Amino acid sequence: MQKNTWLILGALVGFTAVGCGDDDGTTTPTPDADIGMDAAIESGAEAGPEAGPEAGPEAGPEAGMEAGMEMGMEAGMEMGMEAGMEMGMEAGMEMGMMGTPSMQIAAVIDAADGTLDPGLPITEAIVTYTRGEVANDPAGFFVQAEMAGPALFVAIDPATLDPAPAVGDTLAFTVTEVSTPSDGRRQVDAISDLSRGDTGADTDGLAQDVSAVDLVAMLDDTINELVTVKGTVTDTPGFAGTDHLGVDIATAGNSEGIVLRAPTAVWDEVAIAVGCTVELAATPLGRFRDTPQPSATMASEITVSACPATTVVSAAAADNTTVRVTFSAPVDGATVEAGDFAFDNGLTATDASVAGTVVTLTTDSQTEATEYTVTVTGVNDTFGAAIDDAMNTAMFTGIGAGPRGPLLITEVLEGSGGGNKAVEITNRGTNTFDVSDCVLERYSNGGDTASTAYTYAGTLAAGASFVVCNTGIDDDTNCDDTAGAINHNGNDSYAIRCGGEIVDSFGDIDPATAGSSYPNFAGTNGDGQTLSGQDQTLRRDCSVTMGDTDLTDAFDLGAEWDASNPADPTMSTDDFSGLGSEDCPAAAALLLITEVIEGSAGVKAAHEGVDRAGRVAAVRVALEHAHGHVEGGAAAVRDLHGLVATAAALDHFRDQKERRRRRAVFAAEAAEVVRTHR
Repeated sequence: MQKNTWLILGALVGFTAVGCGDDDGTTTPTPDADIGMDAAIESGAEAGPEAGPEAGPEAGPEAGMEAGMEMGMEAGMEMGMEAGMEMGMEAGMEMGMMGTPSMQIAAVIDAADGTLDPGLPITEAIVTYTRGEVANDPAGFFVQAEMAGPALFVAIDPATLDPAPAVGDTLAFTVTEVSTPSDGRRQVDAISDLSRGDTGADTDGLAQDVSAVDLVAMLDDTINELVTVKGTVTDTPGFAGTDHLGVDIATAGNSEGIVLRAPTAVWDEVAIAVGCTVELAATPLGRFRDTPQPSATMASEITVSACPATTVVSAAAADNTTVRVTFSAPVDGATVEAGDFAFDNGLTATDASVAGTVVTLTTDSQTEATEYTVTVTGVNDTFGAAIDDAMNTAMFTGIGAGPRGPLLITEVLEGSGGGNKAVEITNRGTNTFDVSDCVLERYSNGGDTASTAYTYAGTLAAGASFVVCNTGIDDDTNCDDTAGAINHNGNDSYAIRCGGEIVDSFGDIDPATAGSSYPNFAGTNGDGQTLSGQDQTLRRDCSVTMGDTDLTDAFDLGAEWDASNPADPTMSTDDFSGLGSEDCPAAAALLLITEVIEGSAGVKAAHEGVDRAGRVAAVRVALEHAHGHVEGGAAAVRDLHGLVATAAALDHFRDQKERRRRRAVFAAEAAEVVRTHR
């Protein structure tokens, strides 16, 4: 009886050992656990009889039985534990390889870019959001398993998959390719073995309110996750990628550094202004590099409230008969008429058109350099409120008749420090240039899509320059503004686009060879020195009066540019001295024949600084007047014909120093002609 009882105890020990090896911590037996039980019984049965006789002579039958029971127990426990551990390890390994859905998503995020072989499985992940393609933003869907994340973006159009993923679907698939685009958002590019389980899951439970979260610091841990956010608009909409605009918002967690992004078409439907409270419904968190971008794809996802009274922000003349008045919020076109805009100094508006926050007025002819004030009454914003009558006026300077421009990029600084970067534009025309419809676009590494853009405002007087510097520049003394959009490094192009058209550019683009290895811009100046778009301060030749409107043509720095130190361009690094003011003495100091007068005193020359066309025209006038009216007329005509050819050729010399020298020679020759044939 005691023997049988002990064998049963041995079997129970073996059974318990199997349960202890189970990975989930339970002790529920499985069919395979019989291995441990059988082993315990068999070992106890065999060990008992053997131990009995061995101990018998010393202690008798009772001691033998006890020894047998003890050995059976030890053997049973040992074998049961071995079997249990083996099964527990197998189950644990299997569970570890699969992991939870969140662990699987994290594994994909941590994988290296490229093809995954073998692929990484995702099981029971819930689709939180789907979107179509908008400009350069690819179509795709987002998956997440729990509120705390992580989450994945699958950059594959749901409509091309079977089954087509929809919000609330529980999916299983294998990730076979991943990448990290330039915006920094990790994405899946290829999957296999797609299957759908449950549908209609409530995704609201996966959304987290990040209004009080420091998103800048937590960006890597929150990207692609379903979030809601509430904040206050701190700036007007600005460029946020092709066909997208973004507004800076301040939240409880971040006073700056957050951009609410949406397609331009969405902002056309959403009335928003600085100071408004804005709330974004549950959408996946986006990013552009280190900037968090809560993002919407539909106007219904953005709610605007508590906006301040709309005011007149500014007014600017676009040309001799056009004035643009900008408001702090979009205005209701149905309430706008030309008569709502009253001017002083005799100016009258005859027509008005509305585009968001801007009203464009057609006026009668303005007087150059006259200061005008416009007062607005009777206009409502799109919220239905009247314009604040305490802030309904603005001043602007009139523009005379004639064309505007040219507006040119005249200096590009790329220095040794990470933030030592600047771009100068200059109005080389004779009339004020309205730059409120102009943006400076940057094209990275030869790509044909603008990666950043800076929006200008107001007007630029004739001969005036405007400098935008990187926010991290060492010396901002000559910077009119700073912006992260100014971030070139030798092979990035810029284009000034006004009214949607390129008016000038620096550099070139080539989508076929675009990428991080795109070569730095280069050229050779008149001193035989090498120019480079990297680590040099480059200035546009003073003779250039036409913009380069074709970004696709090959760019030669030596054609129209030179270093601030032509003799040794490598010494022009971090030269901030010329920013904001062009130094073109040759254009103002030329001695030219602009008039020849035949009289008792002979021929005399008037001296006036003019451009190339003026120089040629002046000499032609001299020819017309000199022929037959100057002593030795034939010789004078020959000499003056030679000067015409010289004047016409002056601007073909690339090196500024050489052009200046030749212009001085030309002036001296012109004076000599007058003296010789007086």
